[in-house]
Amino acid sequence: MAQINPNELSSTCFFEFGTDTTYGLTTSVFIGYTGSGLYLIASDITDLLPNTEYHFRLVATNSTGTAYGNDQSFETKPITANLKGKISLAIAGHAGLVVKNANIKLEDTDYITTTNELGEFIFEEISASNYKLIISADNLIPIEQSINLLEGQNLDIGVKEMLVPSSEGIEQTIQNAITTERMRWDSNGDNKKGIPEAINALQEVVNIK
Repeated sequence: MAQINPNELSSTCFFEFGTDTTYGLTTSVFIGYTGSGLYLIASDITDLLPNTEYHFRLVATNSTGTAYGNDQSFETKPITANLKGKISLAIAGHAGLVVKNANIKLEDTDYITTTNELGEFIFEEISASNYKLIISADNLIPIEQSINLLEGQNLDIGVKEMLVPSSEGIEQTIQNAITTERMRWDSNGDNKKGIPEAINALQEVVNIK
């Protein structure tokens, strides 16, 4: 965007633009400017490279000659991508368990989020690149997964299921949870840790549902 003053002379103008101050490209010519006031000149430019600095200047011509405006610059935005997925838990005999409040991080970046109540996460408008997805949650084994995210892609990845450390770890986690919370999962009131109580305890402790 720039301004011209025709100084009472019929004038034309256009923009030069390019990736350096040699420019090399031009817009269409704007014609028919007269009078002595300032005219605001703007032009839409398409097919620019993403994440690139461009230089531009206004060139105006009338019967007295050609005038060149000052060099200006702008930077185009990178083409971003979206990444989403769902974190689930693998327990024999129990399908459809998801992990809420799991920590999701793209290694060596500032992209960090957590899963929602449905075990879902999303990264929006992030740079296209190769990433390593790191997933962690309380009392579960962390997992890593490599991702190739392309420009403009909306990638819904299939994430590997999370695992509990061991059967002994499950047993101890359940027992600790029941003891600490004063047997609040003892659904039948027999003061014993049966299968229903064990499942409820595990779901609460490791944030699954």
